[in-house]
Amino acid sequence: MRNRTVSPRMGATDLLLILTLSVIWGGSFFFAKITVAEVPPLTLVFLRVDIAAALHLVVRAAGLSMAVAGRSGAPSSAWACSTMSFHSA
Repeated sequence: MRNRTVSPRMGATDLLLILTLSVIWGGSFFFAKITVAEVPPLTLVFLRVDIAAALHLVVRAAGLSMAVAGRSGAPSSAWACSTMSFHSA
């Protein structure tokens, strides 16, 4: 593993990442407010979890790892499968 030094100053990439995060995070609240007017909240939650679980399974099926710091991605894959089967039952 390479040693990385932590810079006390933020560069352009850091600022762009923070801006992107704020747009995604803030956008989710904006779209949730609009969507709840048309779709019941519980249905919206089920759809969000199912979409996330499906994307997770696609990433895993493509052979990409979702492991963090050497941990196995198996528990999160099992969660994704159980969530999808629970909601479709």
